[in-house]
Amino acid sequence: MQFIPLLGKKLKDDEVIEILESLDIEVIYDFDRLHEGQPDKYWAGAKKDGFLFRFDEAQTLDVVFLYIMPSDVYAAISQHGCDIPFFTTSVEAQTSGDARHSQVTKGSADFLGVTNVQQLVSQQTTATGGSASDLDKDAAKLTKTLGDLSVGLQSLQLVNGGEQYALTMTLANVSKSKSIWVAMNRATLGDRTPQAISDPNGNEFESTDRDVNGVATSMHPDNTFNDATEIKPGDSTEVTIKFFSPQRRKATAGQCKVQLEFLIGNDFYNHHGQCVLKTFMARMDAQ
Repeated sequence: MQFIPLLGKKLKDDEVIEILESLDIEVIYDFDRLHEGQPDKYWAGAKKDGFLFRFDEAQTLDVVFLYIMPSDVYAAISQHGCDIPFFTTSVEAQTSGDARHSQVTKGSADFLGVTNVQQLVSQQTTATGGSASDLDKDAAKLTKTLGDLSVGLQSLQLVNGGEQYALTMTLANVSKSKSIWVAMNRATLGDRTPQAISDPNGNEFESTDRDVNGVATSMHPDNTFNDATEIKPGDSTEVTIKFFSPQRRKATAGQCKVQLEFLIGNDFYNHHGQCVLKTFMARMDAQ
């Protein structure tokens, strides 16, 4: 498939509609549901053919993702007839650029909150016109920034003989100048928290205050919290949360839905501070 001529096309252009209909591709509207000031996007993924289109808020195709290796959701892209060059080493890329008289720039990247880089490698993609960190909702979103808080999911494991899930994540303060105070939201009554895991069959696993380690838990009446963990500028903390089934179901491996609620504030004194509630939702493979 010729991808480069499609860049800049509109979602409703005939060339785009023909591809969507011929491959039976569903278009997903990704709007700013958390009111973070993020532009709306549209995703159209051909899972069996190994590519993903991203359209901006004006419905213009600005990024094409090609899956070089298969993931849990996407097959690998066929390189036959593809107009995007594939390289296995940086030397190959440099040589190709020199032959085409194109500028080649070497760079690096920091993955905030993600320490298990192998999980990112397993999701390897090639992006044209944008960043490979922008994946669709079906792919595991390992890192998300909520204001100055970066949430990086590291692993989801079956523990205690398969009785529970254990989620490990890193919370990092991306601000270079000010501390943030963070807590996991908890229910108004009792010790249950809104944190939840839905297993591959849709069964829900819950957690309590005692299951949260590495960060405080708190209620938030009138947008305030009475317990919080300080994360200083540029610092991070590792958090583990265990989840159990109220129906005593066994935890099972496979793709799970993760739902977390964070309370985030910029000041905290004498067990009191103003906070905002932020929700994090992602899909992640449990092993």
